[in-house]
Amino acid sequence: MIQLSWDEVHALSIQCTEELQERKFKPDCVIGITMGGVVPASMIAEQFKLRNFITISAESYHNKEQ
Repeated sequence: MIQLSWDEVHALSIQCTEELQERKFKPDCVIGITMGGVVPASMIAEQFKLRNFITISAESYHNKEQ
């Protein structure tokens, strides 16, 4: 597991958005995975000025059978 600070998450979301924009990629929506991906995905959606934001649930079975 990697723990990032709020500033690191924000900076990486900006970097991701800028790289996608340089490639002329325009998403129709952004999908955030609930195990830590919703906040960065919402930052990316905001930077793209998108209102279509979808979440997908994920479960973790740490030290248990899946």
